[in-house]
Amino acid sequence: MVIATPVSTLFKTFADAERIIAASDCLECRDESVDSPYPRQYLFHSDLSIINKWSEGQREYLEKILAKKRELELITFHLSSCYQDPILVGQKFQPGRVLYSRNQLLDNAAGNISWLKELAGVSVNIAAENNNYYSTPAYQHITEASFITDVVVSNNIGFLLDISHAMITAHNTGQKYADYRNLLPLSSVVQLHVSGFKVNADGIAVDEHGLPDHSVIEEAKKIAACSPVKYLTVEYYKEPAGLIETISTLRHEICHEKKLP
Repeated sequence: MVIATPVSTLFKTFADAERIIAASDCLECRDESVDSPYPRQYLFHSDLSIINKWSEGQREYLEKILAKKRELELITFHLSSCYQDPILVGQKFQPGRVLYSRNQLLDNAAGNISWLKELAGVSVNIAAENNNYYSTPAYQHITEASFITDVVVSNNIGFLLDISHAMITAHNTGQKYADYRNLLPLSSVVQLHVSGFKVNADGIAVDEHGLPDHSVIEEAKKIAACSPVKYLTVEYYKEPAGLIETISTLRHEICHEKKLP
């Protein structure tokens, strides 16, 4: 397993970028960092939702990404909402302009993935990331373990497991986390996202992208022991020192290997 770190606002100075790159095995490019010049950008994580219909403009955008990022090994997408173009209010999606049924979402995913596989070829793998659940109509179906499994298994793609998203979903839907986790397509996990979350004063778990606590790190260790995980990513964007320290901890406790040359 290797450490794949997002190119983020923490790269704002050359010195910080150098330190983060030195601590990492490779980098995960995002939509906002497509023009970054750093080496070893082996992953691309897009804000596009793989279960919503992609426009011609979005497909052209992905074509440009694949043409530009010749070293890509993995490209990943969200399972954002049951609505096309949902509206983000605070941290929560609200209904957008078109509501899709479960079957329509699966059909959208199949069409997008089939097109992308033909474009990308066998050298670039594809994966979908689980979202967190909030109690708005925009989250119908998409965080259900059976739905996530259908998207991943039916299309023969990888699963990007965001551990905090899974914990948030379990909390906000009144499920035991272990029960929910065990229904996810763990045999298809190719990447882990780890970060911290919190439960607010209203008892709602919310995504915070804080430093992962002991429970999240222990969970990452469990998943890594039973799944074919290749990439481990810390989603923390507040300051470089905490990110680098967490990468070091994960390398020692989970990766059990020296940084790649």
